[in-house]
Amino acid sequence: MAAMTRVPVHPGPYVRAHVLPAGLGVGEAAKILDVGRQALSTMLNGNAALSADMAARVERAFGTPAQVLLDMQAAFDAHDAKARGVAAGARS
Repeated sequence: MAAMTRVPVHPGPYVRAHVLPAGLGVGEAAKILDVGRQALSTMLNGNAALSADMAARVERAFGTPAQVLLDMQAAFDAHDAKARGVAAGARS
């Protein structure tokens, strides 16, 4: 039997579910992080990559290590690239 491959989770939904305090709205979280509400919402919904800057802000505000979140983003990106079949040396 083949081993099941786990699909990496985008860090946005993870942050929403496991890092932000329950009941904290996106607007409130954006103010705490000193970022735009739309930028945070887009990342939390998994529609934008988590930047190193955003990861650092999340760490300072909520305590989750930035490196953990950046590693999640890297794993998600690598899986996505592999799934799309991006060839070595291809430019995007």
